[in-house]
Parts: sequence; C-alpha cells; structure tokens
Amino acid sequence: MAENNLDFEEIEYEELELAGDDEELKEQAPLVEAPRAKKPQTGFSLFVAEIRPQLKAELQGLKQTAFLQEAGKRWSALSQEERQKYNDLA
Repeated sequence: MAENNLDFEEIEYEELELAGDDEELKEQAPLVEAPRAKKPQTGFSLFVAEIRPQLKAELQGLKQTAFLQEAGKRWSALSQEERQKYNDLA
C-alpha cells in the first residue's frame, strides 16, 4: 500500500461565495415560521365539546365523521336562543 505523503497545509482551498448580496439573504423567508395565534373556538365547537361525553355514550363505535354529522344535526335542531348561548361564549 502506497503511503500518503500529502501535506494538508500545502493544499489550497477555494473560498465559496454565496450567490447574491447579504440583503437578498435577509429578504428571504425564514426556514421556520413563527407560531400563529390560535383562532377562537366557534359556538359549534363549544357545543360539541359539551355534548361529546353524552354523544359518545349513545353512539359507541361510530366513526368521527358520523359522530360530527350527528352533532351537526343536533346543532341544527337547537333554537336560535340556544345557539346564541354558545356563540356568546365563543
């Protein structure tokens, strides 16, 4: 096996340059976005949170989509005054 007699101090490295100016780099979007503020809950989501335990007991083994369909039917069956109670909380 041949010996490697390279002297690393003698090797010249080419400097790499970034494409564009520093100003261009500052204008680019950051890699990680800042966390966004959560949207407030709707009256419907508060209603579902309230009836979820009761509805789960009644509809055991039901898929999430069917569960939400039933919750939507019950929301539609509420009077305007009952809906307003949840909308005021939202």
